[in-house]
Amino acid sequence: MSFVEKLSFSGIVTLVSMLIVFIVLIVLMFVIKLQSKILTSIVSDNKNKVKETKEEKQEIKKEDNVVIIEEEVDLRDDYELVAAIMGALCAETGSSASDLRIKSIKRIENNNWNRFSL
Repeated sequence: MSFVEKLSFSGIVTLVSMLIVFIVLIVLMFVIKLQSKILTSIVSDNKNKVKETKEEKQEIKKEDNVVIIEEEVDLRDDYELVAAIMGALCAETGSSASDLRIKSIKRIENNNWNRFSL
């Protein structure tokens, strides 16, 4: 093989290699876009299901002319609420926050605060 033949062969190999790399990169780009669309639709479906379950979890109970509404609060979104409740529990029980674990919080709305006033 002469020098010119070696040079042209190496040029062809280089161009074919670069073409293969760019084709693979383009395929990866489409795969990533497809995954993001699929994951976005899954997340939006899950958010819709969470909203539906929150609406289903709201229960209205009637006891002695008092309407009590229970609603389960999502702890991942209300860090301030969890911190305030944890602080109140620590102050009331006299224990540290590491000793307590909040598993769920249920909001109860009623008009019986007068019974607990000082």
